[in-house]
Amino acid sequence: MGGALCGTANNTEPLLDNEPPQVAHHPKGLAEADTGIKSPDKISELWKQVEAGFRRRKMEFVQQAFDRHRDPNTGLILAPGLGPALRDLDVAVEEDDVDQIFKAADLNKNGGLDFDEFWTLVGIPSPIEEWVRALPLAQLVADAMPRIRGKREDQVRHLSSITESQLDESFAVLMEGLKRMLRESLAALKESYATWDRVTLPDNAAAQKFQINTMSVGNISDFHQGLAARIGEPHLDFEKGMEAEHCSKWGSHEYFVSGNYSIRTCPKNEWTISVGGDFASADTRHNRRLSTIEELMQQEIVDVAKLTRCEVIAVVLYTGPMFVRYNAALRRWPTEDYERMAAAGNLFATTIHVL
Repeated sequence: MGGALCGTANNTEPLLDNEPPQVAHHPKGLAEADTGIKSPDKISELWKQVEAGFRRRKMEFVQQAFDRHRDPNTGLILAPGLGPALRDLDVAVEEDDVDQIFKAADLNKNGGLDFDEFWTLVGIPSPIEEWVRALPLAQLVADAMPRIRGKREDQVRHLSSITESQLDESFAVLMEGLKRMLRESLAALKESYATWDRVTLPDNAAAQKFQINTMSVGNISDFHQGLAARIGEPHLDFEKGMEAEHCSKWGSHEYFVSGNYSIRTCPKNEWTISVGGDFASADTRHNRRLSTIEELMQQEIVDVAKLTRCEVIAVVLYTGPMFVRYNAALRRWPTEDYERMAAAGNLFATTIHVL
C-alpha cells in the first residue's frame, strides 16, 4: 500500500523516526555496488515509503490514526474521514475511489468503520505487494545464510550463533541476489505486459478477428456497470468475507440440490469440507475427489499460475456444488432463488470477485 502521500492538516507526528540511510553506511559489499539511484532525494523518498510501511504494520500507530479521524459522536470513521485517515498512514488512494473502498470495508453496513474494519482495510496488500509475494524471497534469504555440515535440525540452531561479521557478509550477498531476482522478475513482467498489449490493442487486426465478447444475461447497460453493480462490492479481507458468505450470512445453512449429480448440501457444509478439511459430511459419489487447501497449495500448477490461497479456495468451491449458488447470483436465475439471495444481501460477492 503505497507511495508517499502528503498528510492531512491535522497535527500528526511525522512518518519518519530516523534519517534515511546513506549508501556509505551500508555493508561493504552493498556500498561498493552500483545502487542505480543517483539522487539522494530519491533515496530519501524511498526510505519514507519503507519507514511508513514499518509504522503502518504496528497496531498502536494505526490506532492513533483511527482516533485522529473517527467521528466523536459515533466513534467510527465516516466516509468523509476515510481518505484523510488513509493518507495519514501513507496509503496511496485516489480520491475518486474512496467511496467505493469505504462501502467495501464497511462489512456490517452500519455507515462507519470501527477499528477492526479499519485495521483490516489498512492491512490489505497492494498490487505490488501481491506481486512481490510470488517471488521466492524466503528461499533467497535461506540461500544467503551461512550453513554447516551436519543434521538438518541443527541448521537453524547454527543461525542463532552467527557473528555480526557473518551477518554483514550474508546481507551483502542477499542484496546482490535480491537485485538479480528483481531484475529478472521485472524483465519477465515487462514482457508479459508487452505481450498483453500486442494482443489487446484496438489496431491489432488479429485480436479484432478472433476476439469474442459474450454477454449472456442482462443488457449493454449491465455490461458497462460491471460486476460490482450486479452483485455488490467484495469485502477487502477476501478470506474473511468469503467465510462470512458461506458460514454466517443469510442462506449459509439453507440446503439446495445440485443439478448435475443431485448432491444435497449447503454453503456452510461446503466451506467445512473444502476449507476446513472435514470430509465426513461430503457426498463422495460420482468420484468426487477431496483434498485439503494446504495440499492443493503445494501443487505445481498453483505455483505456476501464481494462485493465492483465496483463489484456490474459490476455485475449489466453484468446482463443487456451490456453482449452483454462484451462477444464480450472476444469472439472476432461477428467479426465486436469486430474489431471496438479493433480498437478504448475500450474493456471494467476495467469492465471485475472487473467482
